[in-house]
Amino acid sequence: MTPRALPLAIAALLTPVGAAFADERPPRSTLWRQNLIPHDPADAVGFGSPLQTGRNWVIAADVDGDGADDLVIGAPECQLVDCAGSAASGPLGVRRAVVLVISGRTGGLLRELASPTPSAQGTGLNLGSFGTQLAAADLNGDGRAEIAVSAPFENVDLNGDGVNEFSVGAVSVFDGATGALLHRIVGDTPGRSFGYSSCYVGDWTGDGVRDLLITTRPVFQGGDYIGSLRLHSGADGSRVASTTFTGDVVAAAVHIVNVGDTDGDGFDDAALTTRAGPPGPPLLTVVTSAALDLANAFVVSDSLGKPPAPFVGDLDGDGLADIALWRQFFNGTDFVASLELVSPESGDVIRTIDIPPRSNTPPVIVSLGDVNADGAPEVVIGPFPVSIGGQPPATEDRALVVSLADGSVLETLFTLDPSGDGDSANTRLAHTYTSMVVGDFDGDGAPDLAAVGVPVNQSQPPLHLRQINIFRRPGCPEDLNADARIGFADLAILIDQFNDSADAGEIPADLDGDGLVGFGDLSLLLGRFNSGC
Repeated sequence: MTPRALPLAIAALLTPVGAAFADERPPRSTLWRQNLIPHDPADAVGFGSPLQTGRNWVIAADVDGDGADDLVIGAPECQLVDCAGSAASGPLGVRRAVVLVISGRTGGLLRELASPTPSAQGTGLNLGSFGTQLAAADLNGDGRAEIAVSAPFENVDLNGDGVNEFSVGAVSVFDGATGALLHRIVGDTPGRSFGYSSCYVGDWTGDGVRDLLITTRPVFQGGDYIGSLRLHSGADGSRVASTTFTGDVVAAAVHIVNVGDTDGDGFDDAALTTRAGPPGPPLLTVVTSAALDLANAFVVSDSLGKPPAPFVGDLDGDGLADIALWRQFFNGTDFVASLELVSPESGDVIRTIDIPPRSNTPPVIVSLGDVNADGAPEVVIGPFPVSIGGQPPATEDRALVVSLADGSVLETLFTLDPSGDGDSANTRLAHTYTSMVVGDFDGDGAPDLAAVGVPVNQSQPPLHLRQINIFRRPGCPEDLNADARIGFADLAILIDQFNDSADAGEIPADLDGDGLVGFGDLSLLLGRFNSGC
């Protein structure tokens, strides 16, 4: 891989595979990071418990209409912990879960979306976990994405008798321009957790508006675990179609994701995790229209948790989106894992990529685009534990940048503070790699990566609920001082940032991979400024 292929800001955060992490690695940095929602440290318990691998609690979408994606982050624990200073703050019973909309360009808080339902109703708590599942799409053509927020465990009065039924679930859709609640879509059956997973797809109803797929959580029924898949109008939230699917007792195995146009009809499709009849294997089922046909299914690894989000783009050059199927098995000696890259249209296997195995749940996988300009996209896969030395020996979770051309691991990426499961003393962030999301956060047309961690093991205030890490590919060159010109003033900023490791922007990085940060790296930086990307 040539140095030119590495994105500058990502290079500041990545260490080449095989390099010693203890001494030669570049300083930890992100383009920016921000801790959000300080709260009362006396209530500092149980952070992040609803934030699982199977939930999209962080998404990317342009909500403010500035041409760059923003981060939409769920904070469902605000229903229990008083998130002081937020729109949802208050005593128990009054406080609400909240969703944060953060500018991708600046890291500033654009808006808070509070749950329409307080954390207590009547004589009991109503902890719906508002914000554990998010979806977004521009539904009215104003350039600002509307946001669908699930509260899958919300109790709802279905009978009008003033008594809430348990865990009915609801999805609230908010206007991107104003933050106003446009409509609420409520489940119809107690205990089914409507809104457990969701995604926007193409205009399947033909009214010019993208539509919303929503699932329930499968429950035991007639000898199997049965879930419901429902298509709702993006225009008004009304139900258009529904069907049932066989799911799994493992709650995190229920997941639905937009995978792009897999059949060439011009509309985005979705993939749903299902299971063949008992005791059949788990499946990834591609759904392409309002008919909700579940026949186009692919076997994935029989392991706890959800298969990773399979969106990878067009891998075989036919102009249609392909998918990635995660597989892992025990060969009698070791666990072996791979990604099987498949065309949903033909069913053909394009290629198989070996990846490191996971000891328990599947990894999270997101498509990063063609980082090294070899004609095939790269994916970021994580988390994987990495030894970072010390006495006693310590580990932290990291993510791998993997080429889908040949399976080579290009880089290992780590967040500003060590990420892990929250149990080890050196870990500062939890859930970081379950939140990975790709978006164009600076508006330069190139995909960037965000990972949002939940700070843990903090014994002293102030305590916070989130830390945002963005790994960015800046423009080439870029108007860094916003004077509407690209010139020596911008170059001066680059050089200042190169020399000042405390700067909030890019900092010195080992761009040429020689294990040192020096003039060779500055030369590469200047060359990129003068010659483009």
